[in-house]
Amino acid sequence: MTTKAQAFGLFLQEKYSEALDAFRELADEDFSMQINLALCAAILQKPDWRTTDGLLNDWERLPAQGLIYLAEIFLASENAPQALKFIDAAVSKEPDNVQTYLTRIDVLEALGDGDGVLETLKTIFPKYKNDARVLCTVAGYDAHYGQYEQSGYLLKQALKINRLYTLFQEDFYDFLLTTGKERQLLKYASEAFKLRPENPEVLYVLATASALTGATKNADGYFRQLSKNFDVLPDRLKSMWADALFGAKDYVRAFDTANGISDEYAFKDGVKTFKRKTLYLMAQKNPDEARERAKQWRSENPDDALICHCCAAILGEKDKPTPSPEVAKALFDEFASDFEDVLIGNLKYAGDDLLKQALDAEPLKKVRFSKALDAGCGTGLQAAVIKRRLKADGTLIGVDVSGLMLDEARKKAVYNELVQQDIVSYCNGCAEKFDLIVCMDVSSYFGDLTPLFKSFSNALTAKGTMLFSALTMNDGAFALQTGGQYKHSAAFVEACLERAGLKTAASFDGILRYELDKPENCRIFRIEKK
Repeated sequence: MTTKAQAFGLFLQEKYSEALDAFRELADEDFSMQINLALCAAILQKPDWRTTDGLLNDWERLPAQGLIYLAEIFLASENAPQALKFIDAAVSKEPDNVQTYLTRIDVLEALGDGDGVLETLKTIFPKYKNDARVLCTVAGYDAHYGQYEQSGYLLKQALKINRLYTLFQEDFYDFLLTTGKERQLLKYASEAFKLRPENPEVLYVLATASALTGATKNADGYFRQLSKNFDVLPDRLKSMWADALFGAKDYVRAFDTANGISDEYAFKDGVKTFKRKTLYLMAQKNPDEARERAKQWRSENPDDALICHCCAAILGEKDKPTPSPEVAKALFDEFASDFEDVLIGNLKYAGDDLLKQALDAEPLKKVRFSKALDAGCGTGLQAAVIKRRLKADGTLIGVDVSGLMLDEARKKAVYNELVQQDIVSYCNGCAEKFDLIVCMDVSSYFGDLTPLFKSFSNALTAKGTMLFSALTMNDGAFALQTGGQYKHSAAFVEACLERAGLKTAASFDGILRYELDKPENCRIFRIEKK
């Protein structure tokens, strides 16, 4: 038979699993041991309903600690009203017990009672300003409402008063993360890790801090260790782990980790984007692994046109026909907010310079246009260049399939009109004609260019001009590239123009942008009607 001294010894040594068994053995004969049993269960996050039933049968004579335990059990079971009953009883029994108020705040949060939370905070602060638990809680609310200076001050005080407690508080690390103090986050989390290397909250913070500071290999190790604390790792942690693996350029494991995120995850659309990007980079280093995953991913998502298009590109299906406009819409809706930063900053996009070069060449150098169409205008990167070449009363219309890209273009206040529609449908249906059509970096989303050129022929005036770019290759007609874009041979472009009743008046070669630091060669065509 385990003695009380042995049970308490195990508890003080933080051997909570063994202490749990010891207190359970003692609780059959001594009701007071049920409180200690409940404490062990709470620490281990393993609610023991046998213990709880025993406490409920005689809850009115429980001390505050037992009532706190019951409140926490019912709160964890999403029964906040019942939790409030027990925590209010605990407050009445021990009005100077700080933990009762802190638990009450958690219960009121679950009930959505903001006024109650505020009143409880006023009850404990500044009355208990020398209690690190109170300081951390108040600091958390200050940070939530943007009072970062006050929050930081309170947390510094909490560290001085009870460093050990503060080092294991979520509010402390949330503040450091929110205010961009990743180095300090890493420092304090490392200190906490040395004290309690198995603590899941500390492992989570260490993994996060390591990922944010670029220590991706360390982050991977911490996430591995963290995963042992869960039967199934939460989606949020899987997402962060995948990001860390991506940062370490371990694209195979990054994809596989992201692939384990459930469809219920709040940011599942972002996961899809992440997987596409990861699969593309995987194809550069591990093409066989990439193809294997592309086959599987497509088979699991046969109705998702964007995933199917991406996977076809990875699988080398170079002659795949042009996908529906919905693919381009989905793709650019995802990237609209940071599209220009990526295109200009990372890919060194030069489309506007090439367009200017074409407009400044003879015979267009002195021409001023009446009505221009920016076909596939996106965020309006070419808008200013085109606008400068219009007559004083000239009109510039931008058309794009992505509404979110048009939202970005609208901010430039350059276009007279912006239309959300795929450009083929728009040009086939427009009654008015344009004397200038600009279509830069759009052909890469079309295989056969004939339907596109026929629609442009319908929208172009008899003596109008079209300026058009195409990513070029030497032979063949068109080919879908690993990144999901098409390249075309110059001969094929000419053949498509011929079928549409158009012709090339002049052309020149250039570099449209860079992909993985390699130049993407293009040809700029000046096109007229025959």
